[in-house]
Amino acid sequence: AVAAAEELAGGPDPDVAVHLDVAVAHLANPDRAATLAEHLQERLGERLADATVSCGELGAVLGAHGGPGMIAVCVAPRGPVPDRGPGGEPGEDHEHDPGPQSSGHGCPAST
Repeated sequence: AVAAAEELAGGPDPDVAVHLDVAVAHLANPDRAATLAEHLQERLGERLADATVSCGELGAVLGAHGGPGMIAVCVAPRGPVPDRGPGGEPGEDHEHDPGPQSSGHGCPAST
């Protein structure tokens, strides 16, 4: 199930240039969540721009539905990256708000 979540979190078509915000949430499963956050950080690389995959524990409302050990992945497009010219070279930039930046994924490092 974690591998399927990682595959789905790959985001929209990689040929579509969109920066992503990605978060991993868990309930009483910080090591597995941290590992998934690290894998997503590596896999999504440039598509995260300057952000990192954030990670944190779920609150009681969602946790009550999923139960201990659950992991969730949230992927949201942040906006288009700069236009590319006909040969793939950078074109005119569009302004976009990159949103809040995470300083780290927040889950303890996996060992």
